[in-house]
Amino acid sequence: MPSSIDDLLKWRGEFPILERSTYMISNSLGAMPRGVYDEVHAYADSWATRGVKAWEEGWWEMAVGVGDKVAPLIGAGPGEISLHQNVTTTQQVIASCFDFRGPRNKVVMTELEFPSIQYFYHEQRRLGARVELDSERLAAVAPAVGLGELREHLAALVRVVEGAPDAGPIASLSLRERFHWLISPRSTVMQTSAVHTGVCMQCDGIVDRLFRQLVSSELNAE
Repeated sequence: MPSSIDDLLKWRGEFPILERSTYMISNSLGAMPRGVYDEVHAYADSWATRGVKAWEEGWWEMAVGVGDKVAPLIGAGPGEISLHQNVTTTQQVIASCFDFRGPRNKVVMTELEFPSIQYFYHEQRRLGARVELDSERLAAVAPAVGLGELREHLAALVRVVEGAPDAGPIASLSLRERFHWLISPRSTVMQTSAVHTGVCMQCDGIVDRLFRQLVSSELNAE
């Protein structure tokens, strides 16, 4: 045992931060090896001199090549390791392979999961729609429009957005595709609002507040 530890100690000098601190964050941003300076410089040189050609001259295969070097450390074979920018991006790639509209749609997590992973999976259930029909205003501006038919169209829109299995071919598209369908321009009778970006911690509460402020006829009438 002492011999193997001594063999590893010779690599300590290759990590500059270890010269002045005990660095134990290996699960997130690990200690940078000294050789990274030269590698990043070489990467920048390729970008500067080869431009987009650098992709076909090595960048495309770089993630696989590095993965093959990591593979023996975890007992994997060549071509079995896929490297990505971070663990959350990796989860996004994995999740894109699944259709969560079937009966097996549960993702089990613990409180120890990295926060951004929790944020990603919680947001997979966020695509939905709420509608409110202001019948008095509609009667004033378009008295010829049938309320019953319009309510059916609004209900169908909600079911398509939710991905209901009996809501037609659009509802069978992926969440991303249904979102783009929802926000695309359509007739002047039924038009969704522009997309508003932002970050929030309690999405349901924010949606409730925005719906009351921007949509609900009860609040607008006050």
